Amino acid sequence: MTQRVLTALALLTSAIMLLPLIGLLLGFINPPEHPLAPTTAFLELVIQSDLWALLGRTILLGLSVSVLSVFLGTYLAFLLVRTRYFGHHTLALIGLMSLAMPSYILAATLRDSLSAYF
Repeated sequence: MTQRVLTALALLTSAIMLLPLIGLLLGFINPPEHPLAPTTAFLELVIQSDLWALLGRTILLGLSVSVLSVFLGTYLAFLLVRTRYFGHHTLALIGLMSLAMPSYILAATLRDSLSAYF
């Protein structure tokens, strides 16, 4: 495929993926005349509540975890590829465990196994 076809395919895919978000935003700005539509009391509650502070903290947490994960993952990947030491293969398997096991199962297992210590 040529570069133009791939670029057009990527833009089309991105536009399709953004359609639900655009629909939500348009529905919030101009709510439909439906009994389950958000009322003005709901909108006032959203505006006056701590929703925006919570949303800001959530975004900050997501960004900080992402940045820390990139730096830590890059450093550990460099160590795994460039050096040989005792436990090298074990560390590689532990790194792959997050791909093989969903995080909630891993969290439940660690909670149950470490609950005696806390």
